Parts: sequence; C-alpha cells; structure tokens
Amino acid sequence: MKELGPPRDTPTPRQQEALDLLPEGLSNAEIGERMCLTTKTVRNMFFLAFRHLGVHTRARATIEVTRRLGEC
Repeated sequence: MKELGPPRDTPTPRQQEALDLLPEGLSNAEIGERMCLTTKTVRNMFFLAFRHLGVHTRARATIEVTRRLGEC
C-alpha cells in the first residue's frame, strides 16, 4: 500500500493551476475542460486548495489568488 506523504501547507501544482484560472471567472466545467478534468474533480481540487489557502468560498479564494499574483 502506498504511504501518504506529510500534509502540505500549500496547494499542489495542479491545484494551483486551477486556482490561477479563478480570476478569469470560469465555471468549474470550463476549468475542467481546460485542464482535461471532470467537473467533480475540479470541485474536489478547489475544496482541498481552499483549505490550504484558509478560505471557505470561491470569491475569497479569487481575492487571495489575485493578491498573491500581485506579490510576484
């Protein structure tokens, strides 16, 4: 059985890729199409990514992603 690694403090690269699409205002289905994922997978990715960001809503996640992009 595969061992799980330690919990992550940041989103995975794939979760970050999905988060980076939030400011474009795309739906989960549209993000799924771009990333070749099902809508359910996108929804699950956001659930986990939101936990990493410490937010509970898509709107707050979009603000956080936009803020972080501005820091670069």
